[in-house]
Amino acid sequence: MDRLDPADGQRLLALPGELAWASTWMAEANEVVARRIGLLALPVIDWPDDDEEPPRGVHWKTRPLVRWAAS
Repeated sequence: MDRLDPADGQRLLALPGELAWASTWMAEANEVVARRIGLLALPVIDWPDDDEEPPRGVHWKTRPLVRWAAS
């Protein structure tokens, strides 16, 4: 955790758009990372529990991220 820079939170907040955790850390990202970089709790994108393989060349996170962004 020593690689976390508290200034990163301010840089992230300056970005346009809504922030969310797209990490396999899930809610733990809010518990561990957010407070260390000065962020309030962010929405957490849920990952599917299935083992369905995405099409070749598509990262397994792509479909859930697109669904979240479209909502």
